[in-house]
Formats: sequence, C-alpha cells, structure tokens
Amino acid sequence: MQVGIIMESIYCRDCSALLLKKEENALQGRVEIKCRRCGTFNDLRPDEPLENNTKK
Repeated sequence: MQVGIIMESIYCRDCSALLLKKEENALQGRVEIKCRRCGTFNDLRPDEPLENNTKK
C-alpha cells in the first residue's frame, strides 16, 4: 500500500463487521456485498456530489 493514501473502512450495517477498505471515489457504481459474519447483504453506492442550488 502506498504511503499517504487515506482508506475508508466500510462496516456491516447490522453487526459492524469490517466489509472492506476503499480509497476515496473507488466505487463507480452500486455494489452489494454479503457480510461474512451475519450474512446480511449490504448495498453500497458511490458518494454523490452535493448539488449546487444557488442561482447566478
């Protein structure tokens, strides 16, 4: 792993087990991942940019 890259930890919504670590903007589309501990399917989506509602 490269020095200086910040990794975000993603946890199961039900049992809080670590599902994965990812770099910022690593997800490009929807991902469904099954927790190895409790079997819950976790639905992950990329962060959406905030909409700018100001008019010029």
